[in-house]
Amino acid sequence: QGLDIVDVLPTAFHAAGLAVPTGLDGRVATELMSAAAASRPIITTTVQEGESRPEEYPFSPDEERAIEESLRGLGYLE
Repeated sequence: QGLDIVDVLPTAFHAAGLAVPTGLDGRVATELMSAAAASRPIITTTVQEGESRPEEYPFSPDEERAIEESLRGLGYLE
């Protein structure tokens, strides 16, 4: 109760010991975690719009736009 699908990704990042990007919707659902995991501070990171990607990024700009449009059509993006 009180959880939403958008809480999954931030919770998974925290559970894996990774920084949670600040632009994500949702929250870290610490109530689902062990006491040790829930008591760890939530580390966040900021990802800048248009931030350069590593050379091994697998998608071209056109492919990325097509993926974004598909996700938008499915209601995952606004």
